[in-house]
Amino acid sequence: MKVKTKFKYDSFRGQCVMLLLGALHELGGRSRRREVLGYIAERNYFEMAPEDRLPFPTAIQPEARWELLMGDVVPACVQGGGILETEEGSWELTAEGADLYSQTVDRFRDGTFDAHRCFLWTAHFKRRLVPDYERWPEDRQRPADLYHDVLWHLSALAAA
Repeated sequence: MKVKTKFKYDSFRGQCVMLLLGALHELGGRSRRREVLGYIAERNYFEMAPEDRLPFPTAIQPEARWELLMGDVVPACVQGGGILETEEGSWELTAEGADLYSQTVDRFRDGTFDAHRCFLWTAHFKRRLVPDYERWPEDRQRPADLYHDVLWHLSALAAA
């Protein structure tokens, strides 16, 4: 079975998928949500901007936006066959998910994919994929509207 995803490698969702698969791979293939997200944060894999740590203004639970972005790709990874959600609440990397991760790493290393286009990843994570990665001034920058409500939220905080 081949993993089916609709995300381009350099879309924010595609980048989240690689962070998720990569973290699960490095954690031995199975971990709870909190452990996976903690690992990504601890290893400094997600390029954190101040707004990434904020909750969405309408959120019932004050979860950081970057964690919601990561959680947003889980259903697609489950449906596509890349990960399983276990009864105990863990995420488990499938053989197909591990293969997708490995094939994607190969595409970065052979130059088919370009890590300079991936704005959600730190240089540290990019070097996990491409050991000789170096930042370029032309590296793709994070879109200003990644979180469409950030400016509104920050202006509301400043006014308070």
